[in-house]
Amino acid sequence: NDPYEPIKKKVTKTQKQQIEALGLEGIGFVPETFRFYPEKGIGGHIFGFLGLSEENKVGQYGLEGYFEKELSGKSGLLRSVKDALGALITIGPRSVKKAEDGVDLVLTIDRNIQFTACQKLQEFYDYFEADSGSIIIMEPTGAIKAMCSFPDFDPEFYNEIEDINHLSNPAIFEAYEPGSVFKVVTMAGGLDSGKVEPETTYIDEGEVKVGPYTIKNSDLQAHGEQTMTNVLEKSLNTGMIFVEQEMGKNLFKRYVEHFGFGKRTGIELDTESAGDISSLDKRGDIYGITASYGQGITVTPLQMV
Repeated sequence: NDPYEPIKKKVTKTQKQQIEALGLEGIGFVPETFRFYPEKGIGGHIFGFLGLSEENKVGQYGLEGYFEKELSGKSGLLRSVKDALGALITIGPRSVKKAEDGVDLVLTIDRNIQFTACQKLQEFYDYFEADSGSIIIMEPTGAIKAMCSFPDFDPEFYNEIEDINHLSNPAIFEAYEPGSVFKVVTMAGGLDSGKVEPETTYIDEGEVKVGPYTIKNSDLQAHGEQTMTNVLEKSLNTGMIFVEQEMGKNLFKRYVEHFGFGKRTGIELDTESAGDISSLDKRGDIYGITASYGQGITVTPLQMV
C-alpha cells in the first residue's frame, strides 16, 4: 500500500540509462545529494563523517563533529497556504526563506606531506604487525601539516568498521605512558627554573632507591660522573630523578602543567582527551620521580608533539 518505495541509492549514470532503456512501468528516478571521498586512507580521523542521528544527517567525529553547526548551514523554508486536499494555493500568501550554505574549512594540513606520512605509517604498521600507530608532523607555530593513524576508516563507509573505537582519532584520543621521550620536558623545566645547567654534574650509580622501590637505568649500567647533557644523550633514568629532586615535586608538577599536559590542547577536532597526570597530586616522592622519566602519567601523541 506504499506508492513510493526506494529500490536503490547512488545509482550510476550508466545504470540509470540501462534501466530507462528497459521502459519499465512505475520505475522513476530522483536526484539526491551524497557525500563522496575521492582519496582513501589519508585522513578519515581528521575528516570524521556525515552520519545519521534520529533520521537526521549529523557530522560526527573529527572536523565534521567539531564544526557540525558551522558546516551544516541553515535549511530553507517555504510558508504557504494549502487547500482542503493539501495542494498549495498559488494565489495565497507565500513567504520563502532561502537556505544558507555552511562554511568552508581551510586546513593547515599539507596534502603531499599527509599522503606521504600516511603511506609510510601504513608500511611500518604492516611490517611490525602493530596494534595501532600514529604520526603527527607539526610546524613550530603549532600548525599541523600531517596527522595520520591506523587502524583508519573510510568516512564513506563508516558503518562497516568492525570496532567502534577505531572512529576515535588515536593521535588526540589515545593516552599512553610516554616513557623516555618525556625526559626532554623534565630537563627543560630544570634548565628554565635554573635548578640545573647543561654542565651540572651528578654521580650515576646505576640505580636510585626510593623507599621499597629500586629504580635503575634502562641499560642497567652505572656511568659515574655525568653532566645533564650526558643524561639526555644516554637517556639516564637516574639523571632525570636528579633533575626532578633538584626542582622539587611541586615545581616539577607546575612545569608539567604549563607544558599543557593534563588538559586538552583545544585542537579543532572532535573527541580529544586530556591524558592523566593526577598521580602528581598524590603524596609521596615516588610519583614525581617516576613521572620524571615518563612513567605513571599518560599523555596523548598530540600533547607530546
